[in-house]
Amino acid sequence: MNRLLYILPFFLLACGSPEAKVAEIQKAEANYAPPATVFPTKDWAKATPAEVGIDSTMLADALGYLASHCKADGLEETMLIRHGRVAWAGGRQD
Repeated sequence: MNRLLYILPFFLLACGSPEAKVAEIQKAEANYAPPATVFPTKDWAKATPAEVGIDSTMLADALGYLASHCKADGLEETMLIRHGRVAWAGGRQD
């Protein structure tokens, strides 16, 4: 029990407060200028999540949640498009 009491503050400090995370997201959104929307021709344009204003950590969390609730194919047929660019794609889209 004593060991837990010594370790617990480190976990609490590492987690941070929800208010701080919200403030961080709001600050990032305030500084975000979306790129011009493009429309696909033969292939979709590609971009990193950050290039289209998506927080990579939050995206990973959302995809992890989605994967844990998907059936056998998981995220293979999932595609995330923002501003006409593919920000994330599973391995199998047709």
